[in-house]
Amino acid sequence: MIPTAGTCRLVRALHLHTVAQGVETAELTLLGYNHGRGFYYARPLTADAFEKWMAQQSAVTPL
Repeated sequence: MIPTAGTCRLVRALHLHTVAQGVETAELTLLGYNHGRGFYYARPLTADAFEKWMAQQSAVTPL
């Protein structure tokens, strides 16, 4: 079940955080979730590929 935009507004009004699971299209990012995960953001990676990706990310954006 995908919560409606109204549900997301209610959750924000209660100062809670929402996480969209299984995001595969840009449309789901428009509902107002605080966080998201899924193929829209990145495909699954092996441990070695993840370490390489993290090294590249921290070189671009300091943690």
